[in-house]
Amino acid sequence: MKKILALALFIPLFGMAQEVNFTSNWEEAVTQAKAEQKPLFIDFYTDWCVWCKVQDSTNFVDPTISAFINENYVPVKLNAESAGAEVALRFRPMGYPTVVVYDPNAESPKEIRYMGYTKDKEEYLNKLQEDLKEGWETLGYDPLQGSPVFPDFIRSRYRLAQVGFPQKEDLTAWFDEHGNMTDEVAWSVVQRGIYYMDDAMMARIEPHFEKYEMLYGESNVTRLKESILYAKIRGAETEESLFAALEWAESNVPNANENRLAYMVDWYGKQKMWNEFIETLATLVEEQEVSDEYINSTLWTLVEEECQDRESCKTATEIMAAVVEGDNVDPNHIDTFAWLLYRAGETEEAKEQAQRAIAENGGEMKSSEELLTLMAE
Repeated sequence: MKKILALALFIPLFGMAQEVNFTSNWEEAVTQAKAEQKPLFIDFYTDWCVWCKVQDSTNFVDPTISAFINENYVPVKLNAESAGAEVALRFRPMGYPTVVVYDPNAESPKEIRYMGYTKDKEEYLNKLQEDLKEGWETLGYDPLQGSPVFPDFIRSRYRLAQVGFPQKEDLTAWFDEHGNMTDEVAWSVVQRGIYYMDDAMMARIEPHFEKYEMLYGESNVTRLKESILYAKIRGAETEESLFAALEWAESNVPNANENRLAYMVDWYGKQKMWNEFIETLATLVEEQEVSDEYINSTLWTLVEEECQDRESCKTATEIMAAVVEGDNVDPNHIDTFAWLLYRAGETEEAKEQAQRAIAENGGEMKSSEELLTLMAE
């Protein structure tokens, strides 16, 4: 009887250990991390973040992942837009979910940062294990020390105020008044304000890249440089401006050359320069390994924008044909193929592919059904 009772008690205790033991009490977590000489595992989330919920119900209840996190860290879960907002101000999550591993016991402050959700559990666990050994980035400031005063337009990002971000000229004036381009407050504004800055303001930032890396970590500065590049490309009104942005990237953004064609495809698509768009995409597909999902979502632009350039649409069908050949093809990809065929004037084959998409999707496919209705009119 005693053995049966012991087993009965063991089962719920074992079950309780199958998830990450998060606390939501920040002060207690910091105290515990210092007492146990462990890093903090800070999971920043929001109420509206779908992938945060997915991560909670998958990776964070996986027995192996949970055991590793519980053993090696002090896990704390913070809502970045409510109870955890003041902490978020200091650690600055740029999207959700974001996990920051921070060691309050290190001689020099250091962190590891994870943005987004990793579906493959084995890949996620391997990354955690490898980074714990050698993935740390040293910081030049301590987010647990001091009380910097952030402007309300930064506090608003975490629902601590209700103020819009300044326009370009007002943002420049803010930096002029603040006077310091590299302190923690300025860094917060730089990170959040790239898309609100003009070229002159961006040029003021560039001389401080090295100091930013020393203070806030190389990976954070790399993300900043990528954001600057996106802003430059988005603001480019001519091909000359586009190529100037890409030239800037060559000396500032890691792997920029590898992504050069993708940047060009994106810009040509936004400009509706369909011939250049499709030719550049064809070159990209030929020269680099590109996912079917990327090809599908990129070519869907021609459908969304109701492209009337039949030659470009015809070339698009040739690219998409390779994606949809064979069995077990994503019905959404077949649907895109059908629409591109329609735009290219190949109505009979468009009809066949629309019917195929519907069949592959279990008898229903709203987009393909709409296409069939359109062709029947």
